Amino acid sequence: MDHFKKNFTNTFEVVCKFLGDGWRVDKLEPGYEYRIKLTSLNFKHFVIVATMEKGRIQISGGVSHGVWCVCSVSTRRQPLAIARDIKRKILSSALGQIELLEAEIKKNQKRTEEREIVKSSIGCVVELQPNYYDLCSFKHGRIHGTVKESYDGCYNLHLSCLSKDELIYLVGFLSTL
Repeated sequence: MDHFKKNFTNTFEVVCKFLGDGWRVDKLEPGYEYRIKLTSLNFKHFVIVATMEKGRIQISGGVSHGVWCVCSVSTRRQPLAIARDIKRKILSSALGQIELLEAEIKKNQKRTEEREIVKSSIGCVVELQPNYYDLCSFKHGRIHGTVKESYDGCYNLHLSCLSKDELIYLVGFLSTL
C-alpha cells in the first residue's frame, strides 16, 4: 500500500492514453504515495483518484464537493479494461457534475459582486469599519451601525447610540419608504 503510486503509475499512464481527452497522471502531488490522481484540462474541476483498498484498486471521480462515482477493479486488470470501466462508471456523469459546479461558482461570484456593490455604496455615505461577522460596520458621528445579509437575500440594519430625537426622525423616515 505504501508503494501503490510507484507500482501502478505506469499502468495509469497507459489508462490515460486509452481515456483520451487529455487525461494524464498528476505528478505535481508529492507525498501521496498511497494514491494516483488523474486530471484533464478538458474536464476542469473533475478529478479521478485511484487507491488500493482490500487488495483491489478503488477508483473514484468527481468534483471537489459533489457526488463522487466509484468503481473497483482487480490489480491484474488490463489498462484498456480499466479505461472502459472509468468511462462507463465515472466519466458518464462528469460533464453534468462540472456544469453544476460551474453554475454554483458563477452564482457565488455574482453574490460576492453584489455584496461589494452594497458595501461600496454604503462606504460612499459613511466611513466603513472592519468587521468579520457582518457584511459591514460603520460609524457616523456617535452612531454605530452594522449591516447583515440574511440567507433570503434581505439585509438587516442595526443602529446603536441614537438619541431620542434621532430615533423618532429615523422611524419617521422609514415610514415613508
